[in-house]
Amino acid sequence: MNNCNGTESQAYLDDWYSPRLGALYAVLGVGYSIIYIPCIIVMREKDLWINTCYQVMFIVGVLDIGTLMVSAVVPSIYMFIPLSIDCHPVAIQILACWTCQLFWNAYCFMAVVLIMNRCVFMASPSNWHERLFENGRIWLWAAAALVYGCMFIAVFASPYGTLQFHSGAGIYIWASTDVIGSKFSTFNNTATGFLIPIGYILLALIIRRKRMDATGSAAQTTTAEKRLQLQAILICAPTCIAALFYYFAPQITSEVVVYQVIHVVWISSNGRILLC
Repeated sequence: MNNCNGTESQAYLDDWYSPRLGALYAVLGVGYSIIYIPCIIVMREKDLWINTCYQVMFIVGVLDIGTLMVSAVVPSIYMFIPLSIDCHPVAIQILACWTCQLFWNAYCFMAVVLIMNRCVFMASPSNWHERLFENGRIWLWAAAALVYGCMFIAVFASPYGTLQFHSGAGIYIWASTDVIGSKFSTFNNTATGFLIPIGYILLALIIRRKRMDATGSAAQTTTAEKRLQLQAILICAPTCIAALFYYFAPQITSEVVVYQVIHVVWISSNGRILLC
């Protein structure tokens, strides 16, 4: 029986109190954020900012930090207090349906834009790349990402989508009343998980073709370009892994511990700037 009057009954704590897992989330979320912030500040330096890829990565980084807040930092607080779904429905709903959906789905959108940016730049740097990404058009993509994230907020704020954070289990769950919310999340995770590797396969083919067509020094990719491609891959690959885990896991098992591991993978996917 849930205890909503502030007293600490053992049954309530058994259901909704998870300090060890909460401490892990807090350490990961705060640690990644502290290291991440200087990295995105560096991306604003003039010699990097002129490259549209770094502009996209800057936006991805901001969304990353926002996602770390709703996947790790704020949930860890809920796991220490603890706050149950029944006792604090508004607080849990804002965390799960609004901020979580906004940041994660907007972030996935921009991760796909990042690989698209790389492909278009390598294939047509002076034509389509200029039309799609230069002269401030990056911010139009960022606005589109926010609109995409808000679409998920609308779904989960409606009677047809119900996503909640369970402070005892330390994971987001779909309630039995959910009708289409889980389908929207599955669509996002599936699209992200498959579009990113397809994009990098296409990028590899574009680079291979350009090398075969080029001669002399033009056939060699510069060190800076190689580093930039590697950074883009390291940023997007963990996102792809986390999305695919969320896609395949419901088809394989319902064990809570599996979803707790996947949640840690999700947190780590938003802290992968350390790899760069």
